[in-house]
Amino acid sequence: MRKTNKVDIWINGKKIKQTQNDKAPTKKRDQKDSSDEHAAAVDDTEIVKTTEQDQTSRHTGSAFTRNSKVKDLKPFFLAAFSAIVIGSLLGFFLLNMFVDINADMNGHESNRPSAAGADEKGDGTAQADSEGQGTTGSSVQPESAFVLQAGKFSDQSNARSKADAYRAAGYPGVVWEKDGFFFVLSGIAGSAQKTEKMASELDDNDMTVYVKKWKTASVEKELAQSDKKWLQTFTEQWQASLKQVSAGESISKKAWSEVVNAVPADTDQLSELTASLTDQQPRMGEGDEWHDQQILLSLWQKGNQILH
Repeated sequence: MRKTNKVDIWINGKKIKQTQNDKAPTKKRDQKDSSDEHAAAVDDTEIVKTTEQDQTSRHTGSAFTRNSKVKDLKPFFLAAFSAIVIGSLLGFFLLNMFVDINADMNGHESNRPSAAGADEKGDGTAQADSEGQGTTGSSVQPESAFVLQAGKFSDQSNARSKADAYRAAGYPGVVWEKDGFFFVLSGIAGSAQKTEKMASELDDNDMTVYVKKWKTASVEKELAQSDKKWLQTFTEQWQASLKQVSAGESISKKAWSEVVNAVPADTDQLSELTASLTDQQPRMGEGDEWHDQQILLSLWQKGNQILH
């Protein structure tokens, strides 16, 4: 009979008891089992090594990919940086160039003589022409005085008839159109007290009048320089004459003759006023105060009429 032996065998970490009849099969089986165990151990090791290699390969591949992207973007960064530097230098160059051009132009303009400078350094012909022929906007300031109002009419013919009646009695009679009505003015003075005194004299002669403060409006008008200058002279002399009349004095014929002599040679806008003044100036100061008041009222009304 064969001898039966129990042998403990370890397979894949498990203990198995088997019975062997003889040593030969047991040895063979031991060798096979031992080879299986060795193979299993080798397989496990290889799996571990393969896994580690795969992980290493993945990390290595990932790192290679990032480095590749950085290398691909490097030319773009270099180009962008170069463009910024070149653009900055070019802008700075152009800025300096335009600044130099402007400075050069300003320098030429500052060295160019102006028209005003030429007139000042020349013979003054251009400046004289500007004063004589050029037009400018002139503001004629309002004038005020106290007047004796003899009547107010809506019909001009009735107003003229009233004025004629006052002149025939030796008092002023001037028709002044204002606000759509025709007023008859029969005296003028610079103060209310003087005007009240004159009104009393008229009342004694059965000629009813009313004391009124008369005022003209400010006027904006285009005038030649020469006309503007003469009109200023005329206004100043008229105010001086009003003071003389208010003081009971006669107006100055000599002073008004200087105004007549200063009339511009080629005036058109003031021709009616200058003609009236030239006609009345010889008779100034040759009558009583009522006579001079008639002249002042007539000149005031005529000047206001042509400026409007």
